[in-house]
Amino acid sequence: MIATYRDDELAPTTLCAACSAISRGQHTTRIHLSPLSLEAVEQLAHGSERSGRRVYEVTGGNPFFVRELLSAPADTVPETVRDAVLARVLQCSPAAREVAELVSLMPGRTETWLTRSLLGDFGGAADEAVMRGLLRYHEQALAFRHELGRLAVESTIAQGRSQELHQCILRTLVEHDADVSQLVHHASRAQDARALLKYAPQAAQQAAYAGAHREAVAHLTTALRFADTLSGLERARLLEFHAAECDTTNEVSASISSATQALALWREAGNIPAQARVLLLLSRPYWKSGQKACADRHVADAIVLLEGLPAGRDLAMAYSVRSQRAMTCGLKEEALDFGQRALDLANQFDDNVIRSHALNNIGTAELQSGESGGASPAGTELNHRSRS
Repeated sequence: MIATYRDDELAPTTLCAACSAISRGQHTTRIHLSPLSLEAVEQLAHGSERSGRRVYEVTGGNPFFVRELLSAPADTVPETVRDAVLARVLQCSPAAREVAELVSLMPGRTETWLTRSLLGDFGGAADEAVMRGLLRYHEQALAFRHELGRLAVESTIAQGRSQELHQCILRTLVEHDADVSQLVHHASRAQDARALLKYAPQAAQQAAYAGAHREAVAHLTTALRFADTLSGLERARLLEFHAAECDTTNEVSASISSATQALALWREAGNIPAQARVLLLLSRPYWKSGQKACADRHVADAIVLLEGLPAGRDLAMAYSVRSQRAMTCGLKEEALDFGQRALDLANQFDDNVIRSHALNNIGTAELQSGESGGASPAGTELNHRSRS
């Protein structure tokens, strides 16, 4: 006799479990099936529209999930998988289903303190969901056995109830000073514009400081969906931040679009330093996209604006950017001229960032023309000071 069963959903009180327990001895052979490895999943996914690594991450190597996911259109949860997961959910008590629904709204792991804050004493219900093969414990947290299972359960929650639950989760996380990126996720799902506009820029700032610029762009893009509720100045700052991060990630069109909108708002507000700052920002994606004349015009416009104000660091950087543009085009005299202007102001205001930027432009321009002194930052600076 050959018998098959899913050992991750076999309750210890069932007759099948009892039969399994007594079916031991020399006449019984047990074959435990392991999940597919990453290499196996990547081999199966080869030639499909899906990333083998991503398929492995969301399925945990479950052969049934892998097969169904590879057979379904991209960015969808296969109906067969959803039906299989929901069949397990329907076997659960209302309390266990409530736990599963809550955990499905939080990617990764759900800390037990958070579940307890929202559901009270949930231990028995969680144990049942674990026994049914839906969830598993991770020390002081709960998570779905497979990410695809989480997505399947999440997709069945009505939108109104989902928003209400996300709002409750958000409120609880705020009270416990949770990670700001978590707050953004739940504020977005709860459609809480006020919370989203508060936390998304903070999360983007943290991501940018950590070098995670694509994550920063994602947070800012989410916030921009609700930017119409902001004042003109707040919207200008948000758009400028988005443009700068998109420039860093080489999303040229998005950077130009946001910076152009920010520039219009700064002009409306009459903020000249901000206008000049965004003009310099706009020059970068235009230069990257091969629109050199447009890039040069924006730099020149920024310099004209700043030269009408008392000299400062902003003008120094504008001169240095002009020097950089000239240097990349092989215009040595122009590069040295504006580089020296930037260097003089940088020294005046003791700004090492601009000093470094200007010296790099001057040194490179000299090296390109065959002057070996360009290789020495200190020598270059002294040389140009003596010239002036």
